[in-house]
Amino acid sequence: MKRLHSSIWELPYFLQVSIINSYPFLFAYNHPQLLVIFLSTTFYAIVDWHASRIMKSIKHLVAEETTVIRDGKRQIILATNLVIGDIVILSMGDRVPADLRVMHVSSDLKFDRSLLTGER
Repeated sequence: MKRLHSSIWELPYFLQVSIINSYPFLFAYNHPQLLVIFLSTTFYAIVDWHASRIMKSIKHLVAEETTVIRDGKRQIILATNLVIGDIVILSMGDRVPADLRVMHVSSDLKFDRSLLTGER
């Protein structure tokens, strides 16, 4: 018995779409490149979703307000309003609001860098 069509691409377009929609695994079997593209896209979408969740959690750990000495007065300001020349005052439990140069510290100064290193 002779086949009428040797490939799906010899069929009319509406039949091609019908076959592809009904039997996607057959389409992937005949075109492994599309399967690789689909799997790769799915993988990177999941990775991107996890990275965005991690960035949102880190965003909540950043200090929103900080105590500074500006123009000789002690003030509480938003961390986003820090400028060069502000003197930041840190107390126990405070989060560091920006990259700082440490000028005067107590002898028992410690930083928790577990957020940066991933240690617990």
